[in-house]
Amino acid sequence: MHSTLVIKTLRIAKWNANGVLNHTSEIIQFLQVTNIDILLEAETQFTDRTVVKILNYSIYHCNHPDGGAAIIIRTTLQQ
Repeated sequence: MHSTLVIKTLRIAKWNANGVLNHTSEIIQFLQVTNIDILLEAETQFTDRTVVKILNYSIYHCNHPDGGAAIIIRTTLQQ
């Protein structure tokens, strides 16, 4: 019996956004060009009314008066 071992590299990055809404297009381009699977965001500046969507990614965030944080995860990793 022959078996094949497949190893996938997980690409993780951290970004200090200093306001995601002001840098959404840069973040999307960064995710696409670098093929990032998980992006850790600091200083998101999200509020309870903030809505950000990125195609093929899920965004999990917490608001905080001093900046907030988010984790952006490629949806194919959540199987």
